[in-house]
Amino acid sequence: MAKTIIMGSRIWQSGTYDVVSTLLPTGFEYIRFGFDVTDMLVSVLSIAVTLEISYDGGITWGEKNGVRFQGGPIRMTDMEGNPITRTPPYISLHSTHISQPSNPNRRLRGAVVVAGGSLRTEVTLETY
Repeated sequence: MAKTIIMGSRIWQSGTYDVVSTLLPTGFEYIRFGFDVTDMLVSVLSIAVTLEISYDGGITWGEKNGVRFQGGPIRMTDMEGNPITRTPPYISLHSTHISQPSNPNRRLRGAVVVAGGSLRTEVTLETY
């Protein structure tokens, strides 16, 4: 599993941050976004990632994927719905499939949007 930090852990102001075109390693079929949502306790805060995939080395782009997280109280439960108490940081994960794992020309690009104020977070991307 390879891990790339898209946005390092720091306070990010509201705005749009580009994810530059990045070559995806062959053999991987999934990407997973990880967001540190520890400081997103206010419901007006949100963070969103939109990614596009290219299968021809960045000549054409398509197959958009994305995820958005809205701030608010963090409620964690087990499979039966019982509350769980954990120590921060709280990481929220989203996974998506990327086809053509043997294609050496796959690239990824996109944007991260922080809205509703500033927040401390880190956004990571893992391939597996």
